[in-house]
Amino acid sequence: LHFIARDRIFAQEVITENRINVKGTQRQQKHSGDGAAGAGAGAGAAAKEPEGPPPPTLLNCEVRGDADDCVVGAGSVVEFSVLGEHVAIGTDCLVSGVELPVGCVIPDQTFLQTWAQTAEGSDEVQGYVAHVIATTDDIKKVMSEEEGKPPIQWLGAGISDACATLGIDLAAVWPDPAKPKNLWEAKIFPTGGSAAEATSRAVSMLTAVRGGGAPGDLAWLKEEGGVGQLQSLAGSLHLSSAAAQTKLRAASSDSCQH
Repeated sequence: LHFIARDRIFAQEVITENRINVKGTQRQQKHSGDGAAGAGAGAGAAAKEPEGPPPPTLLNCEVRGDADDCVVGAGSVVEFSVLGEHVAIGTDCLVSGVELPVGCVIPDQTFLQTWAQTAEGSDEVQGYVAHVIATTDDIKKVMSEEEGKPPIQWLGAGISDACATLGIDLAAVWPDPAKPKNLWEAKIFPTGGSAAEATSRAVSMLTAVRGGGAPGDLAWLKEEGGVGQLQSLAGSLHLSSAAAQTKLRAASSDSCQH
């Protein structure tokens, strides 16, 4: 987010346009400096920092519906994703490798991505995991047992409150006492048979923690074994395959070619 959306001079040299390989159109928040991010590329030291909030950047995406159906906020970066009709992504978000369902709303300052999960030592995709945090969350901050210490934040709430809302026992979040109690090791990220399913589950958790959603949205989590479908960042990295992820991204990019 910093180098693409905030360090605008750097972005002019690397991301030559705010839309690269995008199928469909989307509406964005009003800002100054509309147009290609690379308008001043090549100016070197003479380049000037653009004024106003940064435009959103979309890379290798499919946007479904009419232009007015989908809104992407200023300063957000969306890549290798499919945005359904009436999707709204807030400002300063980083969204990668997801398929957002019709009417999905992603609040400001959200990081949401999916990873392909493989069997250990294999490149065959077995499922997907969706990681969802606030961009202000500290994934390495350790949970303190001392009274009065500020709690770990997850999705804009203390993790204890967030898990209580979702019906997740903290004992299941950090089952291994030898590992640090932080977001990196927390088993709070949903898995699914497809990227769309994992994404939908992550969005339902995000919406519930933020105080919204329908009663049935978390039915999958309430079912027996639902909490067992949650994975940690550390665990999902262990089950990820760079080769499988690269192949999926290449297919996503190809599908957006005009």
